[in-house]
Amino acid sequence: MPRDELVAAQVTQVNRDIPVVERHVRALTAHVRFLTASGDSGAVDGRDLLRCLDDARQEAMQLRHKLSSLAEQAAQVRRRSLGSEAYGQFQSNTRGSLRNVDLALQGLFDAVEQLQALAAERINDAGRWGDAAAPGALADFVGLMQTLLEFWRLERVRQKLTAS
Repeated sequence: MPRDELVAAQVTQVNRDIPVVERHVRALTAHVRFLTASGDSGAVDGRDLLRCLDDARQEAMQLRHKLSSLAEQAAQVRRRSLGSEAYGQFQSNTRGSLRNVDLALQGLFDAVEQLQALAAERINDAGRWGDAAAPGALADFVGLMQTLLEFWRLERVRQKLTAS
């Protein structure tokens, strides 16, 4: 395969892969923001948020690696291989696309950090996982009082129904 065809294949691959990476970054960012909104509402457990956070962070790092690989491939294309005009057009398009993907990737990492803060807050919830959730004499007493009050309320309702 002649060198010009190799360079043309490399340019084609870079031009084809950059939009794919950008779509993945934007989709993952939307997913992470949705998880953050769901976690704020309390619909998702803290442990599940941590699991999703780990997956999102791993995927974001893979996308960053793919982006740097594409930037390296674009940098390997030389002016004399494409010609002056085609090289200038390729470099300006690639530089702009890589900058857009890098900005989107930074937004993804910001969203991942927000999700991390939320997951840490949810996992450190004292009422569910911390000391307040641990059984103790006070917690047992409060639970017993709630049970007795509920029993008393039900007994009063039963007495009213039988008296009628």
